[in-house]
Amino acid sequence: MKTLLFLSFLLASLFSWSQAIYGSISGGYQFGVGKQNLEHHSVTDFIDPYSPWSWQQVDLSLGKGVQTNFTVGYDFKQHYGVSITGSYLFGAEFSSKATSASDITYERKLSANMVRINPSFRMYVGENRFRTYAEIGFILGIGKINLTNSVNVTDTILQEYNYLYDGGVSFGANARFGLEFKLSKRLNIFGEFNFNSQSYALQKGHLTKYIYNNVDMTETYKHEIIFVDQLDTDPTTVIVPNEPEVRAKHSYPFHSYGLNIGVKYILWEKKKEESSEI
Repeated sequence: MKTLLFLSFLLASLFSWSQAIYGSISGGYQFGVGKQNLEHHSVTDFIDPYSPWSWQQVDLSLGKGVQTNFTVGYDFKQHYGVSITGSYLFGAEFSSKATSASDITYERKLSANMVRINPSFRMYVGENRFRTYAEIGFILGIGKINLTNSVNVTDTILQEYNYLYDGGVSFGANARFGLEFKLSKRLNIFGEFNFNSQSYALQKGHLTKYIYNNVDMTETYKHEIIFVDQLDTDPTTVIVPNEPEVRAKHSYPFHSYGLNIGVKYILWEKKKEESSEI
């Protein structure tokens, strides 16, 4: 009961000291950083194992792509406040190819989308039409990863399968540095640089498409994957019909940096009280 009263008093105090409540919308592009080579997705049951293959190494971070942001914030004072941002990442697609001496081509594609919630603490510098700010906070993310592997020769799809990985929650950290300009009493525009440090270990996956010799056999092969923290045997990419496969968890990199541009609208503002002597 005492804890509940304390929290109620704290929230009431914060609201009573609030200077402004605002909402903003922004968007921009994220560039990958802290990249890894995800070679563990390579097919192990090669159709032509005796011919030399020319492999292409691709380092990537799945945090690369277009991102949109929606923010609601409380400025307790003129120079600090808190905010919570919801964002959606439309991840870029990465691909690599390998070709054997007998003209068999193996291609791998990987992409991701993610919904993020980002609570943070904000500090302002400046009191005129221009203000700079800095934010620091943490990230909660839920996403999906698409993996496609295909083996082709001329016009024949020897083998192609697509997996969708999901499940679990990703945790990370976020920092923003920006400049906002006051257009009117309630409307601001801003630009900011942001940095995300984040990885994602998914919990499960399922086969969404399987083609063999140009024949769609998706309905025949109901293949499920369960990712576990510890595994005693080596996982493979061989498809076993109608049997779940257990694989070791892997953390996918979502580290990124980028630029956002947006508009900020003041929903409510508390007038500054003038002090007086009695």
